[in-house]
Amino acid sequence: MKPSLSTMWIQQRFDNLKDFFAAGRALGFKQFELGHTVRPEMFRGVQPGQQTISSIHAPCPANPGPWDYLASQDEGNRNQAVTQAKDTITLAQKLKAPIVILHMGKVAIDPSLEKRLRDLYNEGRKGTQEYEDARWRLVEARARAQAQNLTTAARSLEEISQYAQATGIRLGLENRYYYYEVPNIEEMSTLLTSSDPAMLFYWHDTGHAQNLENLGFTRHEEWLKAFASRMAGVHLHDIVGLQDHRVAGKGEMNWPMIASYLPAKAIRTCEFDWPHREEEIVFGVEYLRQMGCL
Repeated sequence: MKPSLSTMWIQQRFDNLKDFFAAGRALGFKQFELGHTVRPEMFRGVQPGQQTISSIHAPCPANPGPWDYLASQDEGNRNQAVTQAKDTITLAQKLKAPIVILHMGKVAIDPSLEKRLRDLYNEGRKGTQEYEDARWRLVEARARAQAQNLTTAARSLEEISQYAQATGIRLGLENRYYYYEVPNIEEMSTLLTSSDPAMLFYWHDTGHAQNLENLGFTRHEEWLKAFASRMAGVHLHDIVGLQDHRVAGKGEMNWPMIASYLPAKAIRTCEFDWPHREEEIVFGVEYLRQMGCL
């Protein structure tokens, strides 16, 4: 399986997509994923068909204002997020990308609850009573507020799906980094089972799943067990503690476990962060091949 290179790597490196594509080709990549790191002016000189775009991560191109609000109770914010997702679908149609990846928003709780838990983790205090108390405060707050935001997310997804249906573009729901974000594993099941399996798919993010396991929530493998049959693609990156988007092979990820669940036709995207040097990118791709992920 040929890997794609995500525009996660474009940040602070390139001012336009043409140079990013050229650098990616020099590293051996034949296809690319565009995302919310791409500003509108970066598209100058880019023509449809010049590059294979395997996927686009909404919102793309980047737009000012709120975008991660598909579950918001503020109707203005929600409508803006829906519009940006539709604009990304239109771009995907133009660039002949088969799938758009969505973030579905968040549950409306105090984000400091999760920040406190993450601070305790980074201080090495996981397993203490203080850590467990902080974790349960977060769990309980999310559970109390979850229903209304999930309902709103489902409504937004229905609007976006109807728009995508007319274009032939598929949608991928990504598992998220923060515990308070939508969807958790139960919500992912709800959204997938209530939608057309030919239109809506699961998109697995390795770093996000491992990050939540490290915090003491859903085990990474549970996501793969539950949704491998609906998986359209995967973001491949490593993690150390809670720091993800590292080059594969430079962290703690159980790559053989992940490889055992990846469908043969799943899109493989290397979502490595911008500080990684070219030789590190090459190392990461080769490591993923050795682990059976490519």
